[in-house]
Amino acid sequence: MKSLIVLWKSIADELAMRCCTSAHHDFKTVEERSKMEGLSFLTITLPNFAKDFELSLERGYVDNSVFLSFKKNGRLPAFLRGFACLVFDRRTGVLLSEPNKDAILSIRQLTLLYSKILLPCAPKLKRRRFRLFLSVSRKSGRVWKLGTTPSSKEFGPSFSDRAFPK
Repeated sequence: MKSLIVLWKSIADELAMRCCTSAHHDFKTVEERSKMEGLSFLTITLPNFAKDFELSLERGYVDNSVFLSFKKNGRLPAFLRGFACLVFDRRTGVLLSEPNKDAILSIRQLTLLYSKILLPCAPKLKRRRFRLFLSVSRKSGRVWKLGTTPSSKEFGPSFSDRAFPK
């Protein structure tokens, strides 16, 4: 995992130079949170940051409903703040009239870098997700035994049945 973080730092430093900002604090965040959360910080949390960033670009502003797993400094997340300030107004969170395209590309590069890596999830994370699944399933009133699936009569034909009719 250390090599993944070293690669992230190298790319962050290069992109920061291109955008005339610093990624020093961002690297510290990646280093600390990776120690605490493991690889899921790189493969799950950072891609979720990218989704929130893209939603904010689409909306034209940053609000309190995005970047929930990151500290904020005013309207903007403290993480990648040097880049974000080149895209959004640091005080209001509104998209700048001329956002820095390199900063947008940099944020996407740094947050989506490890989004496609297929690694096994930590057992603790699997158990937590499975418990959440069961909880939602119970609340919806649709619980089935392990090893079984809902019947097609109950939920209609599956995607593969519709896509590839016999």
